[in-house]
Amino acid sequence: SCRKNLNKIKMLTSVHALVGVAIGRAVGDTSLVIPLSFASHYVLDAIPHYSWKPLHMTKNHMVSIDSLVRGLFDAIEPISGLLLAGYLIISAPGGLAMPMLMGLFFNLLPDLLVYLEWEYGIKRPFPIRQIEMATHRHARNVMGVLTQVVVLVPVLYYLLK
Repeated sequence: SCRKNLNKIKMLTSVHALVGVAIGRAVGDTSLVIPLSFASHYVLDAIPHYSWKPLHMTKNHMVSIDSLVRGLFDAIEPISGLLLAGYLIISAPGGLAMPMLMGLFFNLLPDLLVYLEWEYGIKRPFPIRQIEMATHRHARNVMGVLTQVVVLVPVLYYLLK
């Protein structure tokens, strides 16, 4: 189903959200933040990252413990990332809240476009679909998790200092 596909190909939402917020803070000019944040989404997707799996039902139609833990993580991770991004935007120094908000939105926009296509059949423009297909890189091992940590740690350091 479409939701299974959505869970198969994602860099952590927190990584995308916080990188967008960091771009907004660093650049400060909304007209530059929008294209930079949108493009950086595809740069992040080009970094090999772990492909999260959808919930898996057991033979007796119960959700396995492993799958439940993954599902809980799949719910908590984006919510906590978005809450942190919101806090950082609200507490931003003068004049940076709007660029940071635009960075957040435009870094998440490509995944929203994928979701709208998979769930509702609203097609993405051709070049965006081609870029999406060309940039995604997955790693099925611990390196795929580490790449996300390597991106997230310096971004958090920058945003929280």
